Amino acid sequence: MRTGHLTDPTRCGLTSSDRFQRSLKLVALAVDEMNRCSRTPTPTAAPDLVDAANKALKARVAALRQNAATEANLDLTERLWQARGKDCGSSTPGSDDPLALVLAKIDQ
Repeated sequence: MRTGHLTDPTRCGLTSSDRFQRSLKLVALAVDEMNRCSRTPTPTAAPDLVDAANKALKARVAALRQNAATEANLDLTERLWQARGKDCGSSTPGSDDPLALVLAKIDQ
């Protein structure tokens, strides 16, 4: 099994809670990727996005709002991924990177 399947919130058969938890994992992976490749202690390309990601990771979300929060997290992850290029250059992660795999699937 590819690791991307373990973090893919769009996979069929998942509960809303599972999708939500996986979307949080993707947000965390995107922030980690920005922090890892950034040339500065705080990524300069998207401080507002990083702040939004940190808030999303800490937020308590009621069960009835998890579907909407999952969509918001996926959108935030995509925006973080796009913004990482400003600090991280054009390098791309390996083809087995779970974040890259899931984002590629979502983009299809």
